[in-house]
Amino acid sequence: GTTDGHSGTADVSPRGGPPGFIKIVDDERIVIPDLNGNNRIDTLANIIDSPQVGLLLLVPGNGETLRINGRAVVTTAPDVLDLFDGEFRRPKTAIGIEIDEVFLHCAKSIRRGGLWQPDTWNQATISPGEILVAALGDEAFFSAAEADAGLEAAYARELALDTPAS
Repeated sequence: GTTDGHSGTADVSPRGGPPGFIKIVDDERIVIPDLNGNNRIDTLANIIDSPQVGLLLLVPGNGETLRINGRAVVTTAPDVLDLFDGEFRRPKTAIGIEIDEVFLHCAKSIRRGGLWQPDTWNQATISPGEILVAALGDEAFFSAAEADAGLEAAYARELALDTPAS
């Protein structure tokens, strides 16, 4: 989703989950769990500062996208957090959105880019670790391979934090 940053700039933060992870409260409201992320809480701070948000929803295999614009709140209300029990670990907060506008966008851009067509994907010639090491230059104290391995280990560890406790 997109939020307004403290300096008036737009801030974009990806959110994702299995089908149904966004809960429909009623015809005018939805709720998104605040799952484990980078712990910067930029989105939450932006919502508190300026509640206008925009979402672009992608469904794998579907070329059409759904755009939702509205006003968001950060909530810790137990009845809202209860919506996610069993599916994820109980989030500490959730983002409630009162919908102002909903748009369905045609699939032309998704089809042009071949997003859901693996045979059209170019094989990446540079890894995230290589990008990070290049950006840091002489400041890098690790190799690209170490960065890539660290990212994969962190993803595995942090995604496990979102699963319900046994």
